[in-house]
Amino acid sequence: MSSGTDIQDETQPSGAAGFRRRAFDHGLRISKFGLVGLSGLAVNSLALYIVSGLFGIHYLAGVVIATQASTVWNFVLSDRWVFSRDDAQRRSSQRFWIFWGMNNAAILVRGPMIFALTSLMGVNYLVSNIISLVVIMVVRYALSYSLIWRTSEPQPQGASS
Repeated sequence: MSSGTDIQDETQPSGAAGFRRRAFDHGLRISKFGLVGLSGLAVNSLALYIVSGLFGIHYLAGVVIATQASTVWNFVLSDRWVFSRDDAQRRSSQRFWIFWGMNNAAILVRGPMIFALTSLMGVNYLVSNIISLVVIMVVRYALSYSLIWRTSEPQPQGASS
């Protein structure tokens, strides 16, 4: 009886061609993740402006609220487009809650950064928010790729499990 990885092993090129294919796939995934991030940045900034700029809620509370809107947006696009695979190790609901937790935990880093930029250095809260999101994007990609949308890697031929 064969597993899904046996089929994947047979269809994946090996050697230099396999390496080039994996490098291309990874580069494409990073590009897609960046595009989703840019669209999420727009959603987050708009939500922050509405909550804090129009409704007058303190900008740090607005960051928390805006993060909820952009988290849902980014998750849907990431799950459906960036990391769309049938062999994911986790159910969609599990991936969502991990993604949500990661994004909300990031507020613990982003919040002080935004506070320092805005309240101590006089940078506009929307600009501070964008700076904090760009700084954390690289870490978020690495965590998303390795923890949330991780798949079973095919074993090289001859390797034992």
